[in-house]
This record gives sequence, structure tokens and C-alpha cells, in this order.
Amino acid sequence: MRLSKTLVITSAVIGLVASGFYADVQAKPRKSPKTTQKVVKVQIAKTYNDIDKMIDYGNYAAADRLLNNLLKKNPNDISARSLYIISLVKQDKFDVAQSQLNKYLPKFSKNANLHYAQGVLLVKRQASSDMEYREKSEELLKRAQNEFNTALIINPRYYQAYNALGVIELNTGNWNKARQYFGRALEVDPNYATAIDNLGTVDYLQGNHDLAQKRFMKAISLNPNSSTAYFHLAQVYDKKSGYSKALDALDHSLRIKGNSSVAYNLRGEILKKQGNEAAAIESFKKSIALKPENTKPYVNLAKIYERRFDNELAIASLKSALAVNPAQYSVKLKVGELSLLKGDYNESLKYYSSLVGVEGYNADALKGMANAYFAQVRDTASKSVIANKKELQTAYNNIEKALQANPNDLDLYLAKLKMAKLTNQEKATQETLDKIVKAPVRDLNDLLAKGDAYYAMNKYQEAKKTFEKSVVFAESLDDYLYVAEILTYDKFYPSAKDVLRKALIVDPTNEEAVHNLNYIMNMERQSESLYKDAKFFQKKDKNRVFAREYALKALDYNPTNYDAALLSAKLCEKQKHYVEAIDAYKVVAGLEIKPRKIKKMNKKIVKLEKKLAKIDKRYMKKENKEFKKCQDRSTLSL
Repeated sequence: MRLSKTLVITSAVIGLVASGFYADVQAKPRKSPKTTQKVVKVQIAKTYNDIDKMIDYGNYAAADRLLNNLLKKNPNDISARSLYIISLVKQDKFDVAQSQLNKYLPKFSKNANLHYAQGVLLVKRQASSDMEYREKSEELLKRAQNEFNTALIINPRYYQAYNALGVIELNTGNWNKARQYFGRALEVDPNYATAIDNLGTVDYLQGNHDLAQKRFMKAISLNPNSSTAYFHLAQVYDKKSGYSKALDALDHSLRIKGNSSVAYNLRGEILKKQGNEAAAIESFKKSIALKPENTKPYVNLAKIYERRFDNELAIASLKSALAVNPAQYSVKLKVGELSLLKGDYNESLKYYSSLVGVEGYNADALKGMANAYFAQVRDTASKSVIANKKELQTAYNNIEKALQANPNDLDLYLAKLKMAKLTNQEKATQETLDKIVKAPVRDLNDLLAKGDAYYAMNKYQEAKKTFEKSVVFAESLDDYLYVAEILTYDKFYPSAKDVLRKALIVDPTNEEAVHNLNYIMNMERQSESLYKDAKFFQKKDKNRVFAREYALKALDYNPTNYDAALLSAKLCEKQKHYVEAIDAYKVVAGLEIKPRKIKKMNKKIVKLEKKLAKIDKRYMKKENKEFKKCQDRSTLSL
């Protein structure tokens, strides 16, 4: 209301001067014509300044109303026109604003406001979802900087231009330079709320949360309608685990600006931390609806779906994020991981292979590929399909190269072990296993890698002992949950259950531990049910093919199901699939606890290997004979 009155008064003064009031003023001895003109100019300047503040503080409706009144009276009022264009830009009315700038900027090249408006427009364009502008981001920012600097040459006290230059530096990671620009803006106007808010952001990013909070609260006291300052305050409270205060600040922000995608995303993140997943999902969906090009809520949704073991929905959400921005390497890595867990090996390999050679992701991609190939081969039905593929050898070679750059990465050695085993490199397999086993244990992850190596080689008892040792290294609830996650991922369920029970001693109500324990027990039940089906087909129908199929399904659900493993081995032997039978008996030997039975199983393996060697010898003899006949025929033809 104060600003409206100011405009009315100013307009009245202008009107009076124009109608001859000037003569009455002149008649008074204390005021000269020049003095009256100065008063009028000051009041007009104050009007523009008030409108400028309205725009700065987001009161666009009031500013536009006043500006339209001024422009109706004088369409050539470039001061009002330039402020109107700034208002259009800040309201994201880009096309209208650019059209106006194209018309007026060439004519009024010395107008600082027009250069400032053009700079803000360029900054906003490069941050938009339009690929045309995103691809030219660097160029647009440079042009924007030039426009702001031009505005400052024209008007060295243009504090908004200093602030805008600070924003560019802030967004490009030059925090100290940004701080300098915000400081210069505040030298001109110490109560400029936007620059105070931005300084608070620098403090927040540099870890000074208490000072950041003070600045945000000061910015709000100067401009209670700043949705941005309330949002930033919510970020501080979130960082300090003051979730209720954070949600309160966000509610204020959303009441001022209800179409903020980032605010709804942050709200979802906080609600998730409070355990209110249903409300969090709704907030993330609102964030996506408001700004589909914002990738964060897609990723956050995926995290909730993953925690619920709904990998299908998680993958779908992550793929939506990639559709918006394909260059999100961490998202691709996650899709590869979840596809592997889902059993979609080809999809997993597709995403992992797309990251091979990408700096910062190469090693993780190679590890993922090794896991995907290894998991695929665990299904013996597919072994013959992929065992001799060139991709396996290529993956192995890439891991070798990666190890040269990371010679102490046990996870990479684990990947090499798996690939060496798949490519039938017995010497490399044994050497790599020895390397992993003998390596010093630096942390929890190294010990888990050793357990995983034993597990990959079907040495289940050694794996069990190693995984049990890993629990000793666990120092917190998070460590227990991490160990359990690795064990669950490897489908080493007995040890995973033990660790989860330890986690529940620390926190009996831990939702993740309860959920994961239920998941494992469900997988074990499924496996046992499939094993019973396998026995049915074996005994009642005497259908060995179906029986083995169900036994393999049982092992897919739970590879530590001893009965299913033994049945699968016996069926392979009876079907004279000796290679597969040997592998199956090795699995059984690894699962066996009693030394007497392990010895018996090893004898069985040796017996089958001898039988296989005889078969191979007969086959090779036949092949050589056929080759010699062929050679003789070719000699005769010459």
C-alpha cells in the first residue's frame, strides 16, 4: 500500500506541474523552479525504485499494475519499459521478454536495466529443459556475464547485476568468487535480501550451517514473501535433522510459490527420513508433475521402490530419469545393478557395458559386468549359450587393464576371479583366489570381498567363516545392515539372517532389518516349495527333465538349498550330463558340513572327471581319425 500511495502522489505532482501549478510554487520565495523539478525527479526515481524492489521480491502483480499505468501515460518511458521487461523475464515469460528486448535494446544500448534483463534471460534459458539451450549452456553463461558487466559499466552501483554475477559463479562452483560478488551487492544495498540469501547459500555449501541459518532468517525478515529463503532455511533444518522445522519452512515456501518442483522434492526426502513413505511418494510425484525434466524425484522414487524390493518400479523410475538426461552415469549404474537383482542379465549387461571406459565409473561397470555374467552362468541351462562368447574374454581383458590402474582393489580382483572361472582359466582362477585370500584386510569391504571369492568358488564353508568374521568388523547398525545387504545380494541367506538378527538386537524395531529378514525367509520358503515339486516329478512322474528344471529353480531362489543341489547333481549324472554333474557335486561338497560326506562327494567328483576324460579321449580319437581321412582325400586331389 505504501508504494501505491507513493505513485499516486508522484502522479499528482506531475499533473499539477503540467496544469500550471508551477506558477503557484514559483510565487513562493523559498522554492525555485529548479528545486521543484528536483523534488519531482526524486519522487519519480523513488517510484521506479519501489517497483524495482517489488520485482526483486517477487511481487510481480503489483509491479506490473503500476508499470502498465505508467506505460499507458507514456509508452516511450524507457525506465518503466525496462523494468517491465525485467518483470517478464523473472516470471519466465521468455518469448515475450525477448521480443521486447529485440525491439528496445538496440535503440537504448546505454540502458543498464535492458542489459541486466537480457543477462537474466540468458541464465534462465541455459537452466531450462530445452535441449537447444542446455547444449549451449557455457556459451549462454558467458554472454550473460557480458550483459551484467555492461550493465555495471553503465551503472557501477547496479547491485542486482553484482548479485547475478555471483549466482553464475555459485552455479559453476566458484564459491569464493560468488561470495565477493554478493558482498559487493550488499555494499551498495546492505538490506538487499536476495544477496543475503545467496550469501547464506555459500555458507551452507561450505558447511557453515549456523551462519547460513542466520542469513536465511535475516533475508526472510527483510522479505517475508521470499519462497527461496524459506526453501534454503528448510535445507539447513534438514541438514541439522530438524525435520519438523524443515517441513514447516517448506510449507511457508510452498504457500508463497506452490509450483516449486524442488520444494516438493525436498519435502519428499524429509518425509522419507521420517518414515512416511506414502506421503513422500506423493510429494515426489507432485515434483515430477510440476517439472518432468527434474531428475531428482525420479531417483528418489526409485530408492523407495528398491527398499520395498519392487525393482520393476524402481527401474522404470530410473529409466524415466535417463529419458530426461541420458548422461546420468550413476543412474545407469543403478539400473544395471537392479536389473541384475531382477535376473534380467542382458539388460544389466547393456547398462554396465555403456559405462566401460567412462572416468570414475569404469571399475564399477566392470565389476557389475562380471557379476552379471557370473549370475547368468549360474543357471546351467544358459551356460552353453554364453560360455564361449568373445564378450567374456573382452570383459576379462578390461578387468586386467583396470587392475593395472587399481592394483589394491580387491573387488576388481573378485571380478577377475569370476571372469577367469567363466573363461576356464584354471591357473588364473587359482592365482587370483590366492591373491584375494592372502591380501591384508584394511576394512569391512575387503573381508566381504574374501567371503564373496570363496562363495564364487563354491567353497561355502570358508565363505561362511569369512562372513562370520565380517560381523566382528561391523561397528554400527549401518555396518550390520551393509553386511546383510551384501550377503542377501549374493543369496548367502544363512549368514545374512544371522547378521540381520544381530542388527535387530541393536534396534528391535529397525524397519529395514525386519523387511530384509522377511524377504530372505520368503525366498527360502519358495525354494523349499520348488524342491518338493522337483521330488514329485522325480518319483511320481519319473520325469527327470522336469525334476531338474524345478531343482534349478529352487537353487535360483536359494543357492544354499542343500537338498535341491544334491538332487540336481544326481539328475545330471543320470542324464549323463557329466560336466554339469561335476559342477553340481562341487556345489554340494561346498554346502556339506560333515567331513565324511565331503570326502565321499570329492570321490564322486574324481570318478566323474575320469569318466569324462575317457569320453573326451574317445571323442578326440574319432576326430583325429576323421581329420586324417580328410587330409588323405585332399592329398589325392592334388
